[in-house]
Amino acid sequence: MVAPVLSRRSALTLGLGASAAIATLPATGVGRAHAAGAPRDYTSRGVFDSYDEFFHAGDINGQPDQENANETGGYAWAQSYVLDGFAAMYRAYGDPVYLDRMVTNIDLILERTDAARGVTDYRGESLPAWRAMGPYTVGSAPLLDDAGDVAFEYRTSRGPADVTSVEVRHEADGLFALVVRNSARGTTDEFTGLSADPASARYAVAVVYDAFGTAANNSTLHDLGTGARPAAGVYAATALPAIFAVHTGMVTAPIAAFVGIVRGEGRLQRRYGGRVARYLRAVEAAVAVHDHEWVDLGAGRGTYRWPKGMTVPYDGNDQPVNQSLGLGRTLCELAHLTRRRRYADRVRALAKLLRSEIWTEDGAAQWHYWPSTASIFSGYAATGDPASDVSLHNPSYGTPGNGADQIEDTSHGAISVQFAAAAHRYRLGIGEADLRALARTFTHKLATTGADGLATVFTRVNGTGVAPSGQYLQAPRWIDAAEWDPAVFEHALAIYSDHQPEPGLGSGLASIGNLNWFAATH
Repeated sequence: MVAPVLSRRSALTLGLGASAAIATLPATGVGRAHAAGAPRDYTSRGVFDSYDEFFHAGDINGQPDQENANETGGYAWAQSYVLDGFAAMYRAYGDPVYLDRMVTNIDLILERTDAARGVTDYRGESLPAWRAMGPYTVGSAPLLDDAGDVAFEYRTSRGPADVTSVEVRHEADGLFALVVRNSARGTTDEFTGLSADPASARYAVAVVYDAFGTAANNSTLHDLGTGARPAAGVYAATALPAIFAVHTGMVTAPIAAFVGIVRGEGRLQRRYGGRVARYLRAVEAAVAVHDHEWVDLGAGRGTYRWPKGMTVPYDGNDQPVNQSLGLGRTLCELAHLTRRRRYADRVRALAKLLRSEIWTEDGAAQWHYWPSTASIFSGYAATGDPASDVSLHNPSYGTPGNGADQIEDTSHGAISVQFAAAAHRYRLGIGEADLRALARTFTHKLATTGADGLATVFTRVNGTGVAPSGQYLQAPRWIDAAEWDPAVFEHALAIYSDHQPEPGLGSGLASIGNLNWFAATH
């Protein structure tokens, strides 16, 4: 029997009012005294189960039955961690109750793909994956002419889209002005004396294009060909949908892991075997959504690149290291489960990319957030023609030679560590020396003690930046590196023991599940 999801409705069924269920656990926070007075043991089942109960009893984004959860990243950055936590707890204790919990949530998630919901991406395609919108995607405001047709489409790559508005003011001689406001950032751009005539020196599309990089709101304008100026008024921008490879990877990796667990233990076949083939088909279908994003970089390397025109801010660029490797985690599992060469080849190409991006300091792996193969890494200029620019939504970035070369951070870096561990497990291009270097990154660059005497980490993998709670509480997600140095586990546990974080975030379930797994099996 599959255990029911412990949702708000389940709490009511159990005789608890929703508020009573939540009131039994303290509110989300860090560093507060435990409600019962005694410190929590973050390697215990009881603490994990209390986090599970709290998460599913409340209204935290990322509930498995939330219809539009991933439009704000809830499946990718909350529910995926919940599933990772359940898998870790099963590996720790062998109790099928955690697989039951996975099944309940996975079934609900698969019932809410774009194809199942009947919603589409920016191309109008309804696909077997989960789209995102604000705050991740480009904002759009169609500007209508007096006949009600779309004369121009305004787009902004600086979010969030739903706080951006475009005011059209009419001027003399058939000209018009655009006033773009982002209320969250408090920024305003004004373009005056604009013409709808492509032959004019003040052609609206060209004026906005030429101002990119100096104007505040990263605006582009697109002519829909009516030949008319837009009607006066204020137009609200909305986020355009897109499916991110990293979101697909985060959601599907634990589903593929479930398949591997069941296949690997004969005793589980009767209980879960009927779901294995269906789950595997769903994972493969979701991964295939991104096949058109794959690029061969040469020298055995490959990665995922956002197609130019995709409704993401940095379309036309190779995706950040962690984002390509996020889907790479699933590819690792598929290579193992299906023995299909195309998955293994892509894992090896991603592994070679990762290795080519890493350098070492004192034996510790270092790498950037963006791969050096991405145009944004080095910066680029607009060409003067959108057709030949790197990106439709960011026609320029920085200046050539001065781009986005920031060092990777602790939380995103954990995804790369998970990929590396999986690729090594299946002998797909990552060696023991690579994992030792990643473990040393944690122990010699990230791990530290704060001014308050509490265990913590630095923000970036080169040992810089004071980490906020959103970073240091992600430390147990580096647990795979503890196989090469148990000090990774010891420090990650010390962070949780010292700070005594309260339940709330989905990533807390992954972290506490990881701590349980290592403590129970090593």
